Amino acid sequence: IARQLFRSQASTDLLNAQNAYWDLVAAQDAVRAEQRALAAAQRLLSDNQQQERFGALAPLDVTTAASALAGSRRDLIIAQTNEKIKELQLKALISKRVGALNDVDLVTVDPLPEPKDSDIPPVPDAVKTALANRSELQQADLNLQNQRFTAKITANSLKPTLGIYGFFASSSLIDAPGALMNQVWLSYPYPEVGVGISLSFPFRNRSAQADNVRANLEL
Repeated sequence: IARQLFRSQASTDLLNAQNAYWDLVAAQDAVRAEQRALAAAQRLLSDNQQQERFGALAPLDVTTAASALAGSRRDLIIAQTNEKIKELQLKALISKRVGALNDVDLVTVDPLPEPKDSDIPPVPDAVKTALANRSELQQADLNLQNQRFTAKITANSLKPTLGIYGFFASSSLIDAPGALMNQVWLSYPYPEVGVGISLSFPFRNRSAQADNVRANLEL
C-alpha cells in the first residue's frame, strides 16, 4: 500500500508539472494574440484619425476605435499578468527556492498540440487501462485483502483451540563433572517426560464476537 501511495503521489506530481507547462504555453499564446489585437487596434485608430482629418469619417468612429484600443491594452495587461502567474506556478514546481529563478524567463519550446480523435480512447479501453494502472484501485484492492485477513482471523478466534505439548528433561545425582555429563546427556538414569493436550472452547466471548462483526462490516 505504501508503494502504491508513493506511485500515486509521483503520478500526481508529474501530472501537475505537465499541466503547469501547458498552462504556461497557453498563457504565452494568449499574450501574443493580445499583442496582435493591440497592434490591429492601433492601426485602426490611426486610420480612423487620418480619415477624420480628411472629413471622410465621423468623430464618433474615432472615439469607438480609441475605446477598442483601450480595451485591447487592458486585455493585454490581463494576459501578461496571467502569464506571470502561470510562470511562477511552474517555477515553484521546478525549485523550492523560487527566488533563485526570479531573473529567469521561462521559454516554452513545445507548442500546444492539436487535438485529435485518436487522443480519446474508447470507454471500454479507458476503463481497462484504469483498472490495470490506477494506483488508487490497487490500494483499494490491497485494503480489501487486508480486511479479508482480519475477518478470517477474528472468525478463527471464535473456534475451539487445541494445543499439544511435550517435554523431556534429564537430571543427575552426582557432582563429578564427567559422571554428571554422562548422566545428563548420555545415560539418562533420571529422566522426566511429560506430554499433554489442552483444549479450550470460547463460551460467550463477546469481545471476540464484536471484533468479528466489526471486521465483517468493514469488509
